[in-house]
Amino acid sequence: MVAAAALAIQPDTTELGPVEDGREAGPGDSRLDALLDLYRRLRIRGSVPRKMLFDAFVLRPWLGNLAIVEVIAGGHDFRYRLFGTKLVAAAGQDVTGKLISQIQGPKRDAILREYRLAAQTRKAVTVRARSLVAQEEMQLERLVLPLRGGGRTIDYLLVAIYLSGRDWDSVARTEDGRAALMGSFVEREVFALD
Repeated sequence: MVAAAALAIQPDTTELGPVEDGREAGPGDSRLDALLDLYRRLRIRGSVPRKMLFDAFVLRPWLGNLAIVEVIAGGHDFRYRLFGTKLVAAAGQDVTGKLISQIQGPKRDAILREYRLAAQTRKAVTVRARSLVAQEEMQLERLVLPLRGGGRTIDYLLVAIYLSGRDWDSVARTEDGRAALMGSFVEREVFALD
């Protein structure tokens, strides 16, 4: 476990499943690989990049699949500041402006732990998960990138979510219109990247 500098709480990795050192393990999706490469290029002397470097023009290739998440109270909670259009369609709801603790669903606690891991270790986190939605198994990949606001603390997370080998439009829906974002995990791997 990496000590979380200047934070009152330690990363909660209970029930995360195995968290592996991801020096060689990046995202498997080429779109996430490209975003991670951009993130690494914007680091100055190894420090976490500032949010202002990631404007809509820079993020254009990923916009519909992105969420911008505000870190609340050092990672005790998180607020969605932006929830991309493809994510809204997949989730069946727009959670922009909502605290994660207020959102119901089978994956909420796991996502909270992943976000805390990224915020408190100051490392990119990639998650590969198989989800079961409407009796259909899907491979989902999430990349969580910590960002600084104006100071040294992690104030935001940039989150990109993609289905492996599919588009959100091709996903079977549950009765309430939700897709892979809201199903239950079958299997999950979490990697903290350098």
